[in-house]
Amino acid sequence: MNEYYKPNFERECEQLVNNELIDRNWFKTIIKLLEQGNVALIRLGKGGSESKVFSGGIAQIFRPQHKNIKKDPNKDKQVDLKYIQGVYSEASTIWLAANSKDATTNLLPFGWALLEVDPKSENEALKTWCEQQPKPDFDKAAIIAEREAKKAALQQQEAERLAKLQADQEAEQAKQTLLNSASENQKMVLLLVEKYHASRERQVDTSSPLLKETKDLISYAIEQWDQLDKQFIAQHISVELIKTRIDLKKKNAEKDLQKLLNKLSA
Repeated sequence: MNEYYKPNFERECEQLVNNELIDRNWFKTIIKLLEQGNVALIRLGKGGSESKVFSGGIAQIFRPQHKNIKKDPNKDKQVDLKYIQGVYSEASTIWLAANSKDATTNLLPFGWALLEVDPKSENEALKTWCEQQPKPDFDKAAIIAEREAKKAALQQQEAERLAKLQADQEAEQAKQTLLNSASENQKMVLLLVEKYHASRERQVDTSSPLLKETKDLISYAIEQWDQLDKQFIAQHISVELIKTRIDLKKKNAEKDLQKLLNKLSA
């Protein structure tokens, strides 16, 4: 495996070292680990596919002419990336990893991994090297906890949505059942109650058509309805319901409404 991957790794790292993008000492420690014979180098992921395919001259790349002068913001020099049209035996793209998007030095070649080969005991050299590497600047446990909390919150929201949907469906079904079994007088009461629930627009008692309709129906019920229908309107129409839509501004308006409602049970 090292015979296959090591030449590509060395060639890539030499180029990066020469451009002062990675640290030479870091590169040397990798080579030293590979020389022990119990550590293998492997290229992972999409970023390494080109070096796998083009290794050994199996395939080549045709590249048109392209020139891009890139100025290093931290150094008084330019990196000339000039490609001449032709056929090439290797890819030109090298992927790098960094601790921040603005980093230009001490980067790491992306897509390489070390494998511990047939470990019969702890590989102290590899263990020491791993311990010396930069650690990710994040709290894994906190990230997992936050993710689980968001997941639980979404599940709770979905459960509440489904519960509300079921409650609305049951309420609608109950309302329809009640409407189907109601007398004509009771249907007028239910339709009036629905008007109170159908909108949040508020009205003032001095000019409220909804309040006038309510008082007219109550007065008509007092004079014309039987006791059963009177009890029905008394159960469904209350001062509290009226106040959900009507602002009672007149003097003694609430008291007068309650007196009118009390006549239903007289």
